[in-house]
Amino acid sequence: VEAAAGEPLAHHVAQRPFIIHLEDPPDAGASCRHATIAVPVGDPGRLEGMRAAIETMRGAVAQADPDAMLAANTDFHIALVSLPGNRRLNDAYASLSMQLTVCMAMNLKFREQLHHDPRDAVRRHEALLGLIEAGDLDAVLVELRNHGDRSFMDRLDELIDPPVPAH
Repeated sequence: VEAAAGEPLAHHVAQRPFIIHLEDPPDAGASCRHATIAVPVGDPGRLEGMRAAIETMRGAVAQADPDAMLAANTDFHIALVSLPGNRRLNDAYASLSMQLTVCMAMNLKFREQLHHDPRDAVRRHEALLGLIEAGDLDAVLVELRNHGDRSFMDRLDELIDPPVPAH
């Protein structure tokens, strides 16, 4: 697989780790601030994009369609980032969406291979939506920190340069 610039994908991602920190920087400050102003959600209609994305994810699992799963995953995250109604945040996310989608694709595939469970993504997103619907900000923040979006990046060095078995 190659990135848009024709570089090998792992190299492309490894050179751009800042993308991963858009939603959850090391101190989690930005995510916490945006979650704090988004949860509890005042207008339940704002959650429709997340609900629709989860329905599409369920269908993608049933059809074993990784492209539909990726599209639904992307839609879910766009809807999540949109919850606070912050145009600047939405614009920043949109400007990086292609790179984020590449990362999401690798992470979804990696997690499915790691856990051997095609419903993993559905369950993680259902859990997050349930906590947002409940208005439990503390639980939402914990779920965001443990969402699994870094599974691929956490093991990137090992995947790029696997350890050589000792003889």
